[in-house]
Amino acid sequence: MIEEPAARFDSEGDGLKAHLVSIVKEEAPAPTEPVTAASSSVAETPQETISEPAKADLRISKKALAILVVASVIAASGAITWAFFLRSWSTEDVGDRVINDPTPDAPGFKHSLAGRTITVAGHLTQLERLETNRGTLNLLTLDDYAYIRLVVWGPAAYVIGDHVSLSVRFDWATSNDERHVYSPQIDFPWFYLLSVGTVVEAVSFVAGTALTADDLGEGRLRISVLDQYPEVSTANVNCTLMEGERSWAGEYVDVLGVWSFGHTIDHTSNLTDVTSENGLVSYCDSDLDGNLSGGDWFDIVGTERPSEAGGVKSYMLNVGYPGPNGFAPGGVCYLVVLNDGLIRLTHESPYARIALENRTDGSVEATVVVMSDPKSWDNISVTLSDGAQWETWYPASDQLTGSGATERNLGEVALGPLSVFCVVKDQQGNGLMDQGDSLVFDTSVGSFSPTTNYTVGILWEPTMSQICTTRTFHG
Repeated sequence: MIEEPAARFDSEGDGLKAHLVSIVKEEAPAPTEPVTAASSSVAETPQETISEPAKADLRISKKALAILVVASVIAASGAITWAFFLRSWSTEDVGDRVINDPTPDAPGFKHSLAGRTITVAGHLTQLERLETNRGTLNLLTLDDYAYIRLVVWGPAAYVIGDHVSLSVRFDWATSNDERHVYSPQIDFPWFYLLSVGTVVEAVSFVAGTALTADDLGEGRLRISVLDQYPEVSTANVNCTLMEGERSWAGEYVDVLGVWSFGHTIDHTSNLTDVTSENGLVSYCDSDLDGNLSGGDWFDIVGTERPSEAGGVKSYMLNVGYPGPNGFAPGGVCYLVVLNDGLIRLTHESPYARIALENRTDGSVEATVVVMSDPKSWDNISVTLSDGAQWETWYPASDQLTGSGATERNLGEVALGPLSVFCVVKDQQGNGLMDQGDSLVFDTSVGSFSPTTNYTVGILWEPTMSQICTTRTFHG
């Protein structure tokens, strides 16, 4: 495949035309005078003469040859122009233009593509629809080439097998401190940073701190504390805001290092100082209890956005507090910012915060205090452990749907010497796990022991992941 674009033919076109014109002029015979005996000093000898009709035929054949040369060159130029400017590219053609810029950890598209708009076409072989805080993101795979996917925002009535043709614009853009040629109509490489953020936040969640980000507009980002278990005094919690430096694989490696990620742009040594040293981060203790707890939040202002449509900027908020091995990151929120604001996936596992209450009848009720996104009970499972074994219940949405509050006994299980049952209460009767719903654990044989740690867990079935930090109770 020819790698260089044909743009050079535009700049050299005048010179090429002049050259072709000169060819025609050189092939045309100049007028001559007939040779006579008076004008010639050479003895006249018999010579073979060319008739005037033959001479005319010769001049015509030379002109025809020149015309054919010109036509061939123009045709070749047209073919090259068609190949690079008029024909549609496949996504594999686009993938062939990815270069190490300058290393495999920092790829981009060929610099010669900057400023160009290409029509990319092919048959749709895979379609992934993702929900984000900015609406539906459609990722289109054409002709089974999975390395480059086209991006379409909003409702899109595509079906597998459709012929798709889209305009793709390439321009210089920044990815943190790096500068490459990117396209906002292609998912490479910014989309993969969203997955990095999902993994990092999931690890933070399991560690006991559940954070989620929203774009409030006018340059303000809010990091909400969905859950913090156990609660920690604000005097023992610090906060650090960092910004990314690299792109692609280099960014991923930096994120894994957490504290080695990027460079620090703001910090506060403890959350009793509600505003950070450089004024970029402010903290709100929503219930004024002096603890970092669910319902609190951090606001971030004054951060930069990329100026180009294909650019991306990343930030990380680290919330640290004393741990088993000293002062360690307690919660991490990774932020991906495009030129029009924050972007994050919302289709991933929801976050929930539950509160346990030992009731006077010996049962224990787990109430959903916070739910990031209401979800069908069909995708939820409930677990209970006594430290030696786990038992699981599976609610059903249709059994918890009604005109008002509904409840359903999910049945009994054997947990050690106990027979334990679980009752689900849907306060709105909408078949969704939402704020205010609850789970009641009770026994029909035996009683919960005051010396046993019973652990409650709630799982998101599509990914088999915890959606809340586990809670423990005793009898």
